[in-house]
Amino acid sequence: MVATVPLLLCGLVAGAACSRPARARRAFHFWRTTFSLTAGEKEVLRQHHVERLYLRLFDVAWDYATSRSLPVGRCAFRDTVPTGLEVVPVVFLSNAVFEHQPDPALAGRVWGLTRFSADQAGFTFSELQLDCDWSDSTREAFFAFCRSLRELATQASVRLSATIRLHQVKYATRTGVPPVDRGMLMFYNMGQLGPAPARPSIFNVKDANRYASFVNAYPLPLDGALPIFSWAIQSRDGKVVGLLEKSAAASLDAVPALRRLDACRFQASEATFLHGAYLQAGDTLAIESVTPELARQAATTLGRHFHPRGAFAISLFDLDERNWKTYAPQDLEALWSAVR
Repeated sequence: MVATVPLLLCGLVAGAACSRPARARRAFHFWRTTFSLTAGEKEVLRQHHVERLYLRLFDVAWDYATSRSLPVGRCAFRDTVPTGLEVVPVVFLSNAVFEHQPDPALAGRVWGLTRFSADQAGFTFSELQLDCDWSDSTREAFFAFCRSLRELATQASVRLSATIRLHQVKYATRTGVPPVDRGMLMFYNMGQLGPAPARPSIFNVKDANRYASFVNAYPLPLDGALPIFSWAIQSRDGKVVGLLEKSAAASLDAVPALRRLDACRFQASEATFLHGAYLQAGDTLAIESVTPELARQAATTLGRHFHPRGAFAISLFDLDERNWKTYAPQDLEALWSAVR
């Protein structure tokens, strides 16, 4: 009897080890129209042993002039993908595409352009991700598109995934679950936008806790994305008219047409263009930044409620050297370590 105790203990230890969730695969989203990595960005990928890059390949938008969906903003490759880095191409589809007459050929065109773009850029892929914030009125058309595209992807042994917003997790019965292989839970963009929002719109704990408890009940296996970015909310006459991505207070101080109102708000003293957006005189910009502390709150909140089914990835949005002015290496490590 005594001799069997070590064997029993070994069995218990082995069983416990097998039941532990897998370590998160470290990933970044890349969301620029030109793929060219700076030395600092390459160093972050190397230093943190990043395994995967969710790379925005092109958008699909509705062209009202021709009444058809067209690819826009294709990523131009000025650099090669670092060796050993898995690429998941991401295609963003405007909700307007599915508000019009469904196009049965759209799935084939998206699949063909994805394959062609990947071949040109010199990478292969085993997963394709769709980014579309579908609505109740466009759900049927978007889901039909997913089914058609999934058939094509499956024939090539490629998984199809889709981004999932928090409201789609909480109200899955109403919004529906897309017919794909995996979901990418976007754990941000959860508050109300406003000229002076009552609480942060990118991430705040109060809104996160309203949704997080529903995450584990979602039918699809999930990966997760956490925010490390900033943006500026553009308002005119008290109404939000746009978002300027990759905007920080320090960079806006250098714009002659803007004057600072307080620590986080600017006003256009004259008409100007900024990051491709048109600002009228009098428009205001409210800066929202995800600090390392706020990002850590997001990661910790997700980690408390997220119990992955098998292998999974945690991606930081997004890979941009401007973020390294705010995030030290230990800050990034803390985000990946908080979800396991």
